[in-house]
Amino acid sequence: MRWLATWFVLLVSFPAPAQTARVWFDTEAEEETGWLKAWMWHDAAHPLVVTWKLTMQQAGEEASVYEGGPVQVNPQVETLLAQTWLSLDDDLPWWYQFEVFLDGALLAVIHYPEGQAQPWPVVPKAPPPPSGYNAEQEAGEIDGLVFDRTRSPLGRKFYADFFKAWEAPEGVHGFFLTITEKPAPGGSSFILIQVNKREVWQVQLPRQPQLVSQYAEMGVGIVQQYLQGQFQNDQLLSY
Repeated sequence: MRWLATWFVLLVSFPAPAQTARVWFDTEAEEETGWLKAWMWHDAAHPLVVTWKLTMQQAGEEASVYEGGPVQVNPQVETLLAQTWLSLDDDLPWWYQFEVFLDGALLAVIHYPEGQAQPWPVVPKAPPPPSGYNAEQEAGEIDGLVFDRTRSPLGRKFYADFFKAWEAPEGVHGFFLTITEKPAPGGSSFILIQVNKREVWQVQLPRQPQLVSQYAEMGVGIVQQYLQGQFQNDQLLSY
C-alpha cells in the first residue's frame, strides 16, 4: 500500500470566534486501484456536525450522487468524512465533486482531478438499431465472449468465479457479456453485468470473498434466465 498525494486543500473562514477549516482529498493506491478519501479539520471552539454530498461521473456517462452524514468533526482532529473506490487506469477517466454542508449551508466544495470544477460532457446514447437488425450476425467473432472490466481484487475474483461457473444456455447465440466494476461510497464497488451492452444486473460487492463467490453464482443464474427468455421470444438484444 502506498500514498499517492494530497490533491487539494480548501481553507474556509468562519465567523468569530471560530477560525478556519480545511477540507481535502487524498488518494491511497494498490496496483491499479485505490481509494479517494475526503478529510476535514477545523480549529473552532466546539465540535462541528456536517453532512456531505459526493458526485461521481465517468467520462461520457451520467453522474451518480450520494449523500451522507451527519458526521461530528472535533476541533483540531483530522476526520475522515467519506471514501470511495478509485480507478487509476480506466480508459475513461472519472470526475469527483465533494460538498460539505454545515447547518444546511454549503461550507466547502472540492474536486478530483484538482482544478476540474465541471463534470465531463455526457455523450448521448446511440439510437436503437433499425428493425430487422441481426444481432447474431453483427456479434460475429465475439459471440459468447465474457469481457472483464473489473479493477479491484474483489472485482477480479467476481469475474473469475463468474467465468468459472458460466455456461451459455443451449442454442442461444448472438450475444456477449461485459462485467464492469464501478466505485461506490464507503470504499466498496458495484458490479454491472451487461448483455450486448444492455444492463441486466447490478449488485454492490460484499467485502467477504466467500460472499463474492456466491454473488457470482447468483449472477450466472440471472444472466442465463435473461438469455433464455430473450431466445424464447426471438428478440435477443443487439449490442
